[in-house]
Amino acid sequence: GTKWGIVDKSGTIVLDISYNNIFPGENGIFIFYDGSGWGIMDKTGKILKEPVLNTLTTFEKDRALARLGKTYTILKSPLTK
Repeated sequence: GTKWGIVDKSGTIVLDISYNNIFPGENGIFIFYDGSGWGIMDKTGKILKEPVLNTLTTFEKDRALARLGKTYTILKSPLTK
C-alpha cells in the first residue's frame, strides 16, 4: 500500500506498517511522518521526539536540521551522550 514500517533482515515486522514516511539515519535513528508532522524514533519504534515538526532532515554526524513554523534549528541526536 502507501504506508511504511520497519522490517528486519529475517522479514519480521519490527514497527507496524502505519506511517506515511520513514527514513533511516545514523546509529539506529529513524525520522518519520505520521500525517501530522515529522518525529524521531529509535530502531525499536520508541518515540524520541513527538511528530510536531514541519520539516526534518535525516541525522548526519549526529545532527539534523528541523523546522517548526518559521523557526529553523539544528537538533542533536537524542542517542548521543
